[in-house]
This record gives sequence, structure tokens and C-alpha cells, in this order.
Amino acid sequence: MSENNPFTPPESDLRPPLKNGHQFIQEFPRLPTLLFIGLGLLTLGLYVYAWIYTRNAMINRCVPADKRIPDWLSNSTVAIGVISFLMSAMGMLFPGTTLGMAMVEAQGIFALMSFAMTMVWLFTFRTLLNQLTGAYPGKRLWVNGVLLVLFSVYYLQYKLNQIHDIGESEITRPPESDDDDDESGDNDSKPKQGYIEL
Repeated sequence: MSENNPFTPPESDLRPPLKNGHQFIQEFPRLPTLLFIGLGLLTLGLYVYAWIYTRNAMINRCVPADKRIPDWLSNSTVAIGVISFLMSAMGMLFPGTTLGMAMVEAQGIFALMSFAMTMVWLFTFRTLLNQLTGAYPGKRLWVNGVLLVLFSVYYLQYKLNQIHDIGESEITRPPESDDDDDESGDNDSKPKQGYIEL
């Protein structure tokens, strides 16, 4: 009877679909890793900060509001990195001068701060990406912490490309409750809640 009534509201869900499962990867453009490295070298590392800023917005669109990376973290990571770059450039433009030497000394402090902030952002991004893919240690899509420290944003782009290439086949959602893990008997293959796996 409701099919014939023109005043009945539509029954379809008109909200945009959530970005879960494999759909979240559509937010991220596929950028070949070698091209990314080339852009980083060509811009003397500044493209890396643009990448961090844009990828932060992209992953925040894919996760609930309570799990999002705070904007202050990405903004301060980018700002400190750019300031460090500018100080380094000024030190090279004015070598041997008091200003140049002061800039080089200050740049060392800012470079250390930039490295620390970048590592915090990278590992926060890594956590969200592993949750979105349902990956855990031993799975192909798992973002390895050691490789992340060694290869930084380039490794993250490589993993994003890998998710694009693999598609839906290997992306799984983690179980919603811990009761399922206890019944399956394969607790050793998955990380226990509260443990940090590298």
C-alpha cells in the first residue's frame, strides 16, 4: 500500500556511505612512491609537509570524530618543519655571519622538534590505517613500525599504494568484541588489546 502512496517518505538511506572496509582508500590518491621521492627531492623536502597536511585531512574523513588526528598535531608538525627548512636556508644564504650561525644553531633545535612531531604524527596515522584495514602483525597490509621509522612518509605512501592494488580481497574488519577471539582459539596470531606491536 505504501508503494502506491505518493506521500510516503522514501525508504532508501540517502546519507553518504561510511568509508569502512575497502571504501576508505578512495579518499587517498594513488601516488607512485618513486614519484613521491622525486617530488620530495625536487622541493628539498617541502612536499613532504604538504603530503602530511593533506593526508591528515583525508584520514580524518574516514574515521569517527573521536578517533581523528587532532588538527593541531598536523598543523604544528608542518609549521615546525617549514620553520626548520627556512632557518636552514637562511643559514646557507648568510654563511659565516652572526645571523647565519645563529640560524644554523636554532635550526638544529627546530629539526629535532620537527623529527619528534613527525614521528608522533606518523605513528598516529599508522594506528588509524591499521584499524581501517583490519591489519595485524603478519598480515600483508600491516604498517610496520620499524620500517616507518626508517622510511617515514615514503613507506606510508607505499602502503597506501599497496592497499589500492590489493583492493577488497585482503582488507578485513577486526572483530567487534573480544568474545569472538576467545572462541576461535587463534589468539596467538592476533595482537592482544593493550599491547603495542612494532
